[in-house]
Amino acid sequence: MDCLHTFQPWTLDHLGVLAACVLVAAIVIRYARTVRGTPAEVRVRLAWAGMTLLGEIGSTAIWYLPHRYDRQDSWPIHLCDLAAWITPLAMLGPWRWARTLLFFWGLGLSTQGLITPAVTSGVLDATWWVYWAQHLGVVGGAVYLASVDGYRPSRRDFAFIIAATLLLV
Repeated sequence: MDCLHTFQPWTLDHLGVLAACVLVAAIVIRYARTVRGTPAEVRVRLAWAGMTLLGEIGSTAIWYLPHRYDRQDSWPIHLCDLAAWITPLAMLGPWRWARTLLFFWGLGLSTQGLITPAVTSGVLDATWWVYWAQHLGVVGGAVYLASVDGYRPSRRDFAFIIAATLLLV
């Protein structure tokens, strides 16, 4: 299998990209914890939110190209896509609802995109890069909120996420 052109889940390539995602998130979050409350941490937070937003903009743009457009896949209505749009709000703003959505959709649902990826193109295709950047941004953003900000959901947050997810469905 040529990993430059195709991607297969459950291969060494998959394990390698998962390890890289975990390593990147661990390094960034560890550094952010050491500089918590300083301008350096604000820059880390801005960079993480920006990377996630750029990943989602790239993903949406790529899927709207005429040769890739598919009515079921191109619209950014999957939970991973919605969580990617919410990540900058959750990381940069004071809104608890955004943090709650990112926490539950990021950790609870978007990790599925890392474990059973839907990407089939290889490293040479832009879709590979935006897929992994988007999912790393969402899942890592949720871990960031819990690890650096100390976000802990309440019962009220749990009720909110159930209602929001059912409304979306």
